[in-house]
Amino acid sequence: MYLELKAEVRANMLDTYPAHASLGVRARWVWDMYVRFGIAHPDKYKVITQLSVSNSIWEQTKRLSMEGYEALHAMIQETFACGALKDQPYEFGTTLLLSLMNMTIEFIALHPSEADRFWDAGFTAFWNAVTGS
Repeated sequence: MYLELKAEVRANMLDTYPAHASLGVRARWVWDMYVRFGIAHPDKYKVITQLSVSNSIWEQTKRLSMEGYEALHAMIQETFACGALKDQPYEFGTTLLLSLMNMTIEFIALHPSEADRFWDAGFTAFWNAVTGS
């Protein structure tokens, strides 16, 4: 189930990924697709986030679940290389990104009338943190 859900998220985020767009456009694309998935599929989102931190998922399974995310990994590395987090480990940056996306989804779920506000504020916080702008 974990691998199926990760594949669905990957397809949602990357099937129409704008690989040749600017870094900002690509980062916003990933942000929008992940947050949209979390809001549109709250049950799947809850399962995948819980399984992601579960000790029940083997490391080999977690590694398999990351296959196909190469474009996302490259975008994240490019984003961090040019900004305030350039000296931090890749895992720190990906955890920051996921934490802010998850926080945004949770705030939108609690305050749906302010979805646009939190959606944009979350991305702005991420972008400013990694680019230093």
